[in-house]
Amino acid sequence: MNADTMQTKKDAGGLYQNLRVPVKALNGFIFVCLLLLLLVSVVLTLRGGYTVSFCTNGGTAVDSIRLRYGDDIPFPAVPERTGYRFGGWYTDPDLTVRWNFAEDQIEQATILYAAWIPEKK
Repeated sequence: MNADTMQTKKDAGGLYQNLRVPVKALNGFIFVCLLLLLLVSVVLTLRGGYTVSFCTNGGTAVDSIRLRYGDDIPFPAVPERTGYRFGGWYTDPDLTVRWNFAEDQIEQATILYAAWIPEKK
């Protein structure tokens, strides 16, 4: 046997070669860990989700809503603004990308911006 072979056999146990733990204790530890993981999953599911905020750009306030990943945003109340007609909700402050309530879904915290069309006098 050479020195490399002896070294490999000596280190075969790894970091835990001297650890003496009963199997029942390990089973209990694994059970408690799985139970905690389940509990955390339930809490995050019930309390989790993303906030959708509505920036009305000078119109009446629209309340934020909390939704889960993949949910559709229900069409919110239409804000009002004197001298303007509501022009829809957009995903960016520059009002270049319109939110499609029939197709778009929540994937992260979202702010929708109101567009306004001046009324003709």
